[in-house]
Amino acid sequence: MVRDLLLGTACVASLLLVASCASVTSPVGRDPAFAGGAGPVIVAHRGGALEAPENTLAAVRHGIGAGSDWQEIDVQLSLDQRVIVIHDDTLDRTTNGSGPVGEMLAADLQQLTSGNPGVSEKLKERLELLGVPEPRFGDRFAGERVPSLEQVLQLQHARLMLEIKTDPRSELVVRKIVEEIDRAEARGRVAIASSDQAILGQALARAPSIPLIGIAKSEEAIEAMLEMPIRALAVRAPLVTIALERAPAVVAIWGYTAYTPEQATEFAQQGVHGIVTDVPMQVIQLRRRNRLSGAE
Repeated sequence: MVRDLLLGTACVASLLLVASCASVTSPVGRDPAFAGGAGPVIVAHRGGALEAPENTLAAVRHGIGAGSDWQEIDVQLSLDQRVIVIHDDTLDRTTNGSGPVGEMLAADLQQLTSGNPGVSEKLKERLELLGVPEPRFGDRFAGERVPSLEQVLQLQHARLMLEIKTDPRSELVVRKIVEEIDRAEARGRVAIASSDQAILGQALARAPSIPLIGIAKSEEAIEAMLEMPIRALAVRAPLVTIALERAPAVVAIWGYTAYTPEQATEFAQQGVHGIVTDVPMQVIQLRRRNRLSGAE
């Protein structure tokens, strides 16, 4: 099994470093890009969607400026098969346009404003329960447009987690994304993520050197993802303990999504190797304050 092979590899690496691979919480033998040496890595979800307009160049710059280790963005294809950075498969929530993303040309998509996105009903409910106000960006990011992956890859210091949703054209989507990555010579600073095993398998076949990140929303999905040669597994809070228990030492466990610094702290206390958050600046500022006060 792939998982057994990965576990064996982890043990060899650990022995070379005179350490044990028995504990999944140990970063030994794991790329520091997936498990930092000083606490969990911080992943800015959509660039930090509660602090900057999601999936925009401004958001990715914000996540980088805040000090996050990774910037998570969502990618899909336009009608003319250009890779566009946007979450929903329709334009209505996050732009001043409407209709399906895949039915518009890239040039037209990139004329749409995306600096003041709305909030999904599901997120509204979560924020209300947490007592967190919805983001209101007003005209602060009025110049933001729907970006292409090519534009995001041009940003310096951007280490990108590229999430691909299930798509009937998945092989084409993966091929186009890999072509953009190679055109930008960016293989060393990107990972491909998905909750769809077929997409991860296609990415592995086309570009085996690009790390894979699995996203699991159930216990069954955790087991399925651990059969893949993934470098990290992203799970919600209720699944963290299970994921930590079952993952081999070479697979980092990332918790998602933290909407407050307090939720990020809870993830850290659970022992995750990474925290996916909509408030990267707040989380990193809290971490710095804790270090200064000796609380960590």
